[in-house]
Amino acid sequence: MSEAVLTIKEVQTRTGYSRPSIYRLISEGLFPKQVALSTRKVVWRERDIDAWWAKKIGGASADDLEDLLA
Repeated sequence: MSEAVLTIKEVQTRTGYSRPSIYRLISEGLFPKQVALSTRKVVWRERDIDAWWAKKIGGASADDLEDLLA
């Protein structure tokens, strides 16, 4: 089973946050951590970003979020 992942640019597009803001939120424990694929490549699990966004917009479920983004 493969899991969908997002690049930093995709995370920026989905959240509206800049790269520095994303990394600041990670360091503050307020945003999902990235996953290192290699020493120079990181990604985020799509499900982690979806869950974070759902919580951010008021507790909507991930399914509700998919409907909003469609």
